[in-house]
Amino acid sequence: MIRLLIVLLVVVFSFPVFGQVDTATQKKVQVEGFLNFGGAFQTGNVNMFALSSSFSLKIKSKKISSVTFANYSFTEISKKNIQNDLFAYEIFGFFIKNRLYPKVSAMVELSNSKSINNRYIFGAGFGYRVLESDLYNFSIINSLVYESSRFNINSSKNYSGFRYSLILNGNYILLENRLILTHNIFIHPFMINSKNNYRFRVLLSALMPLSKKLSIQIKFDYNNESIVDDFYKTVNTNTTFGISYKL
Repeated sequence: MIRLLIVLLVVVFSFPVFGQVDTATQKKVQVEGFLNFGGAFQTGNVNMFALSSSFSLKIKSKKISSVTFANYSFTEISKKNIQNDLFAYEIFGFFIKNRLYPKVSAMVELSNSKSINNRYIFGAGFGYRVLESDLYNFSIINSLVYESSRFNINSSKNYSGFRYSLILNGNYILLENRLILTHNIFIHPFMINSKNNYRFRVLLSALMPLSKKLSIQIKFDYNNESIVDDFYKTVNTNTTFGISYKL
């Protein structure tokens, strides 16, 4: 529940940003936000409740850009908590009018489905805008980040140190705005003994607009990390179907 409240707080504190952007300002500042919800409910021989929600906010001007994302997943089967996960990140870029621009980033992850008590990542680097148009956007982000990861069961697997971070970010509007594809690909090798400590994550999203505000959304999350807690698998996937509302 605390993790869901964190997502809601991000949404609440983001609303004033929308309120301050009037028609005149929108010519200089572009603001785009989405709320996404999906879930399932079952009773009878098996009692199951599942919820997946996310919030994304993009702010862009001539000099700065901000990308905020938070995802919360909860699953309970027969009153047993299976999943209570929070994943969020912030990427802040400067002088983005240039094709090559500096940026800072931060990330947090709390996950009982992967037995992660807490994971915090922050760092700085450069983004390179490979492609930018009204329909297609693709950027490469290179960073040096510091990470601290703590597990629930075996504390001897806890680690902290520096990682190289490569993020491939893309957004593509296809079929005359009938399909919007986005991806965030995270490649995170550890700086020391990287062969034994790496992480690879892919976040994919497909939006099929029903109106200017409402869309059907399909999300896919693939996560592969070499160091995991005892009794847990290195590869996890998650596919969700839901509704997306444009703020």
